[in-house]
Amino acid sequence: MLQELRDKAQGWITWVIMGVIIIIFALFGINYYLTANSGAEKTVATVNGDPISQSSFNYVYQSVSNQSNNSSVDSTTLQKQVLQLLINRQLLLQSAQDLGFQVSRQELDQIIYSMPAFQENGRFSMPRYQAILQNLGITTDQLRTELSTDVVVGQVQVGITSSQFVLPNELAQLNAELAQKRDISYLILPSAKFARTAAVSQQQIQSYYEANQQDFYTAEQVQLQYVMVNANNLPSGQKSYADLGNQLANLSFENPSSLDFAAKQLGLSVQSTGLLTQSGGSGWLSNPQVVQAAFSDSVLKQGNNSDVINLSPTQCVVIRVAKDIPATLKPLSQVQAQIVAILQAQAGQQQAQKVANGILASIQQGASPSSLAKQYGLNWQQAIGITRMSKNLDPAMIEAAFSSAQPVINKPTVQMASLSTGYAIVLVNKAYASKLAANPADSMALQHALSVLDYDQYTHSLAANADIKVQS
Repeated sequence: MLQELRDKAQGWITWVIMGVIIIIFALFGINYYLTANSGAEKTVATVNGDPISQSSFNYVYQSVSNQSNNSSVDSTTLQKQVLQLLINRQLLLQSAQDLGFQVSRQELDQIIYSMPAFQENGRFSMPRYQAILQNLGITTDQLRTELSTDVVVGQVQVGITSSQFVLPNELAQLNAELAQKRDISYLILPSAKFARTAAVSQQQIQSYYEANQQDFYTAEQVQLQYVMVNANNLPSGQKSYADLGNQLANLSFENPSSLDFAAKQLGLSVQSTGLLTQSGGSGWLSNPQVVQAAFSDSVLKQGNNSDVINLSPTQCVVIRVAKDIPATLKPLSQVQAQIVAILQAQAGQQQAQKVANGILASIQQGASPSSLAKQYGLNWQQAIGITRMSKNLDPAMIEAAFSSAQPVINKPTVQMASLSTGYAIVLVNKAYASKLAANPADSMALQHALSVLDYDQYTHSLAANADIKVQS
């Protein structure tokens, strides 16, 4: 359990994602979500039949990615975490509905009145509220609906996380376990060491290529034409931004096969972009609504102009696809080096595990640890006085060290740990306790950590009984 608490304490990215989701579903992504989910759309997953759209996923992922640019989380891991959080949100929503959770219209209106986005000088501003909703293209009822979803999901979350409490003896036990220290020796077996010498045949390369062709397609690319209205660039005496935006919407809709007529009538220019993929581009091309529109059936397949896309309260745009470069399968010759690296990495991991198992068994049978290290060209390293919360070692090694039985004199205990980069053999040479002063903040920290575990267990139980389909 202590290892679980340690993992949760380091899982900051989960809370970044949750914060982004709350903001998005609370206001600024409402228009996007209403549009994205209004018709047939590619889904990334379904939860008991309720879809999570590709565009919804893209929007949240892009928002989280922008907030975590300096983190060490790779894109694949981040995508998995975003999808899992969206699945959990849908599970919690369904659970809230089953339990009869609801929120009154009066409570929703109070939330709206208190939202900073609708305030001026610290007070609710009706003109500002109406202007923002008009810009987003939504009504008060639509806003209430989306907020209601978040509130009832929040009610379930608060109900779970606020029910936890910590007894004095539990805190004392935690302090005693956190105070434990161990002296260890460890041997790292990096999979890369074995990968370098792994032989890969042409047949293996061909088989992998044929079995994983979905990984070797180029990204579909489009070049866009667009007409943009910017309130900050309107000549004096010209129509208001709102009027010009409405005319652009009407003219581009009435003439769906070209932007030329709308641009000419409004005294605007048709401009072009560079190539764009579904991962988005830079500047306004990173806007998820733009990407979703560019690759929608109406714009990409049917050749229509898009609806007006509100980029900000003072800027809107209509786009169309000028050029489409479909995704194509890369030839084997182009990806062979990549496949060789993948296969060697897999072989290296397997060989590292095989050698680690052999060293573990040999030590357990009484073989000399130093002789075994020398045999494989490895070196034992020392770590003195580590605790369960030590940050200078891989968490898997710390878990191995503290899950081992306490050693007796001259007879260390041994464990194997699986690392992201290979394996480790951990020898526990000494185990001892030290005093840890009681800290009132520890009770709150433990209560919070246990609440997070309760929340995870609840969502896991919902998932275990749900029909969840993730698209490959």
